[in-house]
Amino acid sequence: MIFCRFGSNFHELSFPAPARGCQSLADVKNEYEALGYCIYHQVDDGEGCKEVMKYPDLPIIADESCIIEEDIAKCFNHFHGVNIKLMKCGGLTPGLRMIHKAKALGLKTMVGCMTESTVGISAIAHLLPLLDYVDMDGALLLEIDIATGVSIDFGKTIYSNENGTGAKLMCQ
Repeated sequence: MIFCRFGSNFHELSFPAPARGCQSLADVKNEYEALGYCIYHQVDDGEGCKEVMKYPDLPIIADESCIIEEDIAKCFNHFHGVNIKLMKCGGLTPGLRMIHKAKALGLKTMVGCMTESTVGISAIAHLLPLLDYVDMDGALLLEIDIATGVSIDFGKTIYSNENGTGAKLMCQ
């Protein structure tokens, strides 16, 4: 069971909808307050999402329900937005098409990652002007990164002077 914010109150949802990273009301509350959204819905059945869509104060972002380009249309009327992962959708070009399709449908856009090297983070950074939300701190979670490139300094994106996405593999 997960908890969602409706207005100024938090309520338990009455339908099964597992949320990644939110194991308790406190987790959801902290994530919502920190990020402005709180759920990565990972449901196959859109009925629960349709119910939550009635409450506009809670942005519902499709995560595992949106992997490839064809999934964008399936998310319409079930989610407020989509979380696109470049490594899962096939890279920058399909990711960019997904962003444009989502925007055309009025969906919010987010590009996210888990533990991603600076190679992936550098690619994500070039999409920032098109996004409503971003999760690109994956390289910060790595003990040893394999590349240099775009970096994040206290929330500020610092672009590399290298060609292309700005990523450069480091010699071991």
